[in-house]
Amino acid sequence: MAINAGAACLDRNQSQTGFTLVDEANDANATGTIDYVCIWWKIGDTCEVASFIDEGGDVLSTHTFVSLADKGNGEQEYNAPGDFTAFDIDISEYIGIWPDSGEVEVADSGGDGMWDDRDSQIPCSSNSFSLNATYGLSLYATGTEGNGGLSIPIAMHHYKQMAGAG
Repeated sequence: MAINAGAACLDRNQSQTGFTLVDEANDANATGTIDYVCIWWKIGDTCEVASFIDEGGDVLSTHTFVSLADKGNGEQEYNAPGDFTAFDIDISEYIGIWPDSGEVEVADSGGDGMWDDRDSQIPCSSNSFSLNATYGLSLYATGTEGNGGLSIPIAMHHYKQMAGAG
């Protein structure tokens, strides 16, 4: 199954900078590795993108993160391994961004939810965020579902049995 997290990468009516922004609308549908990220920039810049754990009560922590280079304004796509090293995300985690000094497109109405925090950067641990229930964030990620690393040992066991070695 393909993993997806975040909201559609769209040109929206507002932009934000100076905040860590986390999409609340679409948490990861499976556990695995993120290898594609799309960001809609009003003003592009370097950034950090992360998977976030919701600890409850609008308290969030980063799980894993990567740094992305400035690619310019508008819709920008980033692919692993060329633009970043693929990173882990667990089912029900969220995708977020710290846009350094760039401006990420957001909608101030009609969205399905976005957390923000001016004091947090990526990485962060057990930080309080504010939930804007009608905001939307132009940050989307996809990847490949993992299986806990069990496929190689199981496959090798069956291969050895078929080959008569075990």
